[in-house]
Amino acid sequence: MFPVLTHLSLSFFFFFFLMIRRPPRSTLSSSSAASDVYKRQGLVRQFHIEMLMAVAGIRDMINQTPGLDDLISDTSQIDLHEVELAYHRRMSQGAPGEGISPSLASTSKKNPSPGIGMSPGSVSSAQHIMETLRGISAKHSWFVAGAADLNGKHCWSSHPADDFMIRGPNYLQDRKKIQSTGALMPVVCVELLPCSEFKPNIGSHPKGFIQRVQKHDWGAGQSAPFIFCVQFFVPCSSPNNYMLNVYCAQDPTQKNSQPQMVLDRFMNGTTEEQDRKFKLIPRVAEGGWFVRKACGDPPTPAIMGTKVKQLCHKGQGYFEVDFDLGASSVAGGIVKIVLGPCKSLVVDLGFMVESQLADELPEKLLMAVRLSRLDLALANERKNPYESVAFNIGRR
Repeated sequence: MFPVLTHLSLSFFFFFFLMIRRPPRSTLSSSSAASDVYKRQGLVRQFHIEMLMAVAGIRDMINQTPGLDDLISDTSQIDLHEVELAYHRRMSQGAPGEGISPSLASTSKKNPSPGIGMSPGSVSSAQHIMETLRGISAKHSWFVAGAADLNGKHCWSSHPADDFMIRGPNYLQDRKKIQSTGALMPVVCVELLPCSEFKPNIGSHPKGFIQRVQKHDWGAGQSAPFIFCVQFFVPCSSPNNYMLNVYCAQDPTQKNSQPQMVLDRFMNGTTEEQDRKFKLIPRVAEGGWFVRKACGDPPTPAIMGTKVKQLCHKGQGYFEVDFDLGASSVAGGIVKIVLGPCKSLVVDLGFMVESQLADELPEKLLMAVRLSRLDLALANERKNPYESVAFNIGRR
């Protein structure tokens, strides 16, 4: 019984992660005692200006936004709200890149490299494309990216994927595992949304992240990047059910690699083959002893299609794997157990296609994401775009 719970619990740890909210905004109010102290020292406004510049990339746009240089030159007269609005207005215009800070955009232009669907001579680089995808994500999803450390709250981050144990080059003979070295695809978006029921094939939804990527203007002769999506439907008795959607994008430097070949075999395989290959490695990076043991300590991989209901969908420019955790009574019970300590958990989720043949070894993670101290209650107020209109839910 315990091994069964251990494997299934892997599936439910995403639930913890589903408890996400936008990190609370730092107030610029002068009402607090600490703020009054700093004001008397004449430092607080300068600190806020420097913080905005550093975080939002305002320094790089000062000379490009009329009047902003004069505004910032006199910090005693500055209106912080106006500075923030000026920045967001500029970013919403998509210049120099949609959702990209000018510093990042200028860096990608200085170091051009082939992008997804682009020739080597293209000005747009792979880095620029990934930053653009994250810009689209920032506008689409309220669940924001944070730092890839153990200090994040109510956020996600693309994990470096360098410390999972995966099958080595001679695993079929010696059964030895090795430490992972990065992931095939970087995570570009994560969604945590309340929902009424399981909604497969969200990639085809006209208001979803994938279709937003497809509709984005990538330039003449340039195609949208290929997106891989994993969705978890998390049943809860009250007040809502939830969906956790994790998106990663194809790395152009890996298009002809052995790990990409393994992924292609999976995406073009039969339903039975797909059910036997897609693997999740959940790991509690920070949390209590009970949760660590339930999730597997050391982390234990789980072939998801043998534990819960798994549906795969292949569409134009995307592939999606959906898990209905509500279809398993055991899974539902574990969800209830693990939801409680979510606000204190930092969980890493590694996704991969299991290598079962000699030419598929060594294994490589498809993607890895870190979910930090999630709060499901904060998702309850969010509107789910996938429930606004009907869309195709057919398999494959």
